[in-house]
Amino acid sequence: MIVNVIDRRTSKYNVNCNVIFEPAWQYNSCKDATQFKVDDSLESIIGMPNTTVPLAIAAMVDRDGEWTMYLYDQKEIESDRL
Repeated sequence: MIVNVIDRRTSKYNVNCNVIFEPAWQYNSCKDATQFKVDDSLESIIGMPNTTVPLAIAAMVDRDGEWTMYLYDQKEIESDRL
Protein backbone atom coordinates (compact mmCIF):
# COMPACT_ATOMS: atom_id res chain seq x y z
CA MET A 1 0.00 0.00 0.00
CA ILE A 2 1.24 3.49 -0.82
CA VAL A 3 1.16 5.42 2.46
CA ASN A 4 3.10 8.54 1.52
CA VAL A 5 3.89 10.52 -1.63
CA ILE A 6 6.88 12.83 -2.08
CA ASP A 7 6.44 14.83 -5.27
CA ARG A 8 9.69 16.30 -6.59
CA ARG A 9 8.48 17.00 -10.13
CA THR A 10 8.87 20.53 -11.46
CA SER A 11 5.44 20.29 -13.11
CA LYS A 12 2.84 18.77 -10.80
CA TYR A 13 0.43 18.56 -13.75
CA ASN A 14 2.50 16.22 -15.94
CA VAL A 15 1.70 12.56 -15.20
CA ASN A 16 4.76 11.33 -17.16
CA CYS A 17 7.56 10.76 -14.67
CA ASN A 18 10.11 8.50 -13.04
CA VAL A 19 8.97 6.82 -9.85
CA ILE A 20 10.86 5.27 -6.98
CA PHE A 21 9.20 3.31 -4.21
CA GLU A 22 10.91 2.74 -0.88
CA PRO A 23 9.55 1.01 2.23
CA ALA A 24 8.00 3.68 4.43
CA TRP A 25 9.64 2.31 7.60
CA GLN A 26 13.07 3.36 6.33
CA TYR A 27 12.25 6.90 7.46
CA ASN A 28 11.10 6.07 10.99
CA SER A 29 14.13 7.92 12.37
CA CYS A 30 13.22 11.19 10.63
CA LYS A 31 11.83 13.93 12.84
CA ASP A 32 8.01 13.87 13.03
CA ALA A 33 7.80 10.79 10.77
CA THR A 34 4.84 8.46 11.07
CA GLN A 35 6.16 5.22 12.53
CA PHE A 36 5.67 2.16 10.31
CA LYS A 37 6.34 -1.48 11.13
CA VAL A 38 9.83 -2.56 10.09
CA ASP A 39 9.67 -5.25 7.42
CA ASP A 40 13.07 -6.45 6.21
CA SER A 41 11.42 -8.76 3.68
CA LEU A 42 10.55 -5.83 1.41
CA GLU A 43 12.78 -4.76 -1.45
CA SER A 44 14.85 -1.71 -0.48
CA ILE A 45 13.94 0.16 -3.67
CA ILE A 46 11.66 -0.30 -6.66
CA GLY A 47 12.36 1.93 -9.65
CA MET A 48 9.93 2.60 -12.45
CA PRO A 49 11.54 4.79 -15.14
CA ASN A 50 9.53 6.51 -17.86
CA THR A 51 6.13 5.66 -16.45
CA THR A 52 3.03 7.56 -15.42
CA VAL A 53 1.55 8.25 -12.01
CA PRO A 54 -1.52 6.00 -12.63
CA LEU A 55 0.59 3.09 -13.91
CA ALA A 56 2.95 3.32 -10.95
CA ILE A 57 0.05 3.33 -8.49
CA ALA A 58 -1.57 0.37 -10.24
CA ALA A 59 1.69 -1.60 -10.08
CA MET A 60 1.76 -1.32 -6.28
CA VAL A 61 -1.89 -2.11 -5.51
CA ASP A 62 -1.30 -5.78 -4.72
CA ARG A 63 2.17 -5.46 -3.16
CA ASP A 64 2.67 -6.24 0.48
CA GLY A 65 4.07 -3.60 2.79
CA GLU A 66 3.78 0.13 3.26
CA TRP A 67 5.55 2.24 0.64
CA THR A 68 6.63 5.81 0.07
CA MET A 69 6.22 6.89 -3.56
CA TYR A 70 8.72 9.42 -4.92
CA LEU A 71 7.86 11.25 -8.13
CA TYR A 72 10.58 12.81 -10.27
CA ASP A 73 10.81 14.48 -13.66
CA GLN A 74 11.75 11.96 -16.33
CA LYS A 75 15.18 13.52 -16.85
CA GLU A 76 15.96 14.14 -13.20
CA ILE A 77 16.95 10.71 -11.85
CA GLU A 78 20.19 8.91 -12.49
CA SER A 79 19.53 5.62 -14.26
CA ASP A 80 21.39 3.58 -11.62
CA ARG A 81 18.70 4.41 -9.03
CA LEU A 82 15.99 3.12 -11.34
